[in-house]
Amino acid sequence: MPIRARIILIVLPLLIVAIIITGSVTTVAATSGMTRIAMRLMNFKSVELSKYMYSQWDLLVKNDFAEKPEFLSAAQYSVTDFARSMVNNESELIFAMNNSGELVMSSKPLELKPAEAQLLLELMEEKKTGWVEVRTEGIQRVGEAAYFAPFEWYVLTTDSANSFYREIREIVFRGVLVLLVCCFIAVALLLFFAHYLTRPISKMLDTIEGIIRDRDFTQKVEVEYGDEVGNLANRFNHMTDNLLNTYNQVKNYAYKEAVARKQVIQREYDTLIVLGKAAEFKDPDTAAHISRVGFYSRMLAESIGEDEHSQNLMFYSAPLHDIGKMGIPDSILLKPAKLTEEEFEIIKTHTTIAYEILKDSRSPYLKTGAIIALTHHERFDGRGYPSGLAGTDIPLFGRIVGLVDTFDAVTSKRPYKEAWDLDRAFALLEEERGKQFDPRLVELFLSRKAEVERIFDAHRD
Repeated sequence: MPIRARIILIVLPLLIVAIIITGSVTTVAATSGMTRIAMRLMNFKSVELSKYMYSQWDLLVKNDFAEKPEFLSAAQYSVTDFARSMVNNESELIFAMNNSGELVMSSKPLELKPAEAQLLLELMEEKKTGWVEVRTEGIQRVGEAAYFAPFEWYVLTTDSANSFYREIREIVFRGVLVLLVCCFIAVALLLFFAHYLTRPISKMLDTIEGIIRDRDFTQKVEVEYGDEVGNLANRFNHMTDNLLNTYNQVKNYAYKEAVARKQVIQREYDTLIVLGKAAEFKDPDTAAHISRVGFYSRMLAESIGEDEHSQNLMFYSAPLHDIGKMGIPDSILLKPAKLTEEEFEIIKTHTTIAYEILKDSRSPYLKTGAIIALTHHERFDGRGYPSGLAGTDIPLFGRIVGLVDTFDAVTSKRPYKEAWDLDRAFALLEEERGKQFDPRLVELFLSRKAEVERIFDAHRD
């Protein structure tokens, strides 16, 4: 039997089996990966919607509006509007039912058939959450279900099953097609590869190793002949071009996701600023106080060597230090005269009020704000309140805000006093070094007087 025939008989079955196994595994992995990505995206939308609903509910509770129907309806309308903003195409649908089986929210007009509504009601009674399959208006849907107890809503974030699985079916079709094409090419190439096997294949292997080693898909196989081996080299180069394009697309998707995450973080920052302003709303003379405290605090965090993340944490959390004053009566908070001993004891409680408000949050900014609010009136010599902590037992962020809050307070106009000039305020810090304030922080703050003055001038009341 000719050697070429033996090569074909030996190699061809192995090659075809390898192609089928590799292609099958690749297709299964691709479909599985696409399914996981799609499910994670659906889960992400469901989680974001739940976060938004809880944020709306928290606002109602914090402002004692939870029992007022008009405010509850406004919050539910806001949730509906947010759900609509999350829908990317016509096949997606976000809707919710109440405990009575009534449709209370939908991202687009929806009419449920009795049987469909009954199935949804059964799922809700079973408290079925996570991945579900439902039917609306005769359309099979898949998605994430969640139960939001404060509104008594059963919320479903869905997409039509046809749309959800479309790309997966396309991957399977293309996978089968590629398998058939590869098998055909393998048969054709094996008839002629013996004459061109040694040098061209070696160069191809060198190129593959270079791509694996350097992860550089721009490397190409040198095409020496215009025959089947050269054709194989050309196809390999085309494949690497496609892989490079795919890699660039993945990077583009990753970039877009990073931008979206940054926008979410920015919205959290905006919320923190609003919370900080709420604490100062009662007193129009301190409107810019929270801005200056944030900038001063970040400056000190940078000076003492904190990394950029901690500096940003300091900047956005520091303005929450007096949020507990919302729980202090105006008659005491805005009193133009000296407070009595009893009134001052009431004022002191703003630290613990703020801590109780913020401590249980999942946000690192609010958690840090809780620590700052609780400890920013502690003194380095241990004579502060509410716990009488001393020295480095006081958390660093509490020591920082304690210093800059006092500095900004004396340089700001209040109902009971006029504003000090900066030199007098700097002198106060020097005088209280090691008493009220951490000596190291005082030294760092005074070393940056020029920047302090710039912040003060840029953020006047």
